[in-house]
Amino acid sequence: MKITLSSIEQSLLNLLESLDQNNFIYNFLSSYDLPKSSITRLKKGNLNSSKNLDEVYWKKKIFFKRSSTALFEEDIVKFKEINDVKYLVITDFNRMYAINKINEKVIDIEFKDIAK
Repeated sequence: MKITLSSIEQSLLNLLESLDQNNFIYNFLSSYDLPKSSITRLKKGNLNSSKNLDEVYWKKKIFFKRSSTALFEEDIVKFKEINDVKYLVITDFNRMYAINKINEKVIDIEFKDIAK
């Protein structure tokens, strides 16, 4: 099945409806039709290079950080310094901040709007 913009949007809407903060990044990556086996390995820790419980670091692909509302702005400053991945995503589940490191495009949106 070919992935389309509308299928990604629908998947993200479904993700928001039944939000599981502990598995958010894995469900988010699944929305983009990444291989299930890779996501499973990432979740089990085989591909996750981060040792911190609130982070997922898939080398050369994505760095995800789950932040607290109190530390969000502080985390963004540190977060911008990471250069060895294509995408950086940080959220406190009220707001989502993401950077495409290839073209330096920044997304800073309310979490409820991620499907847009």
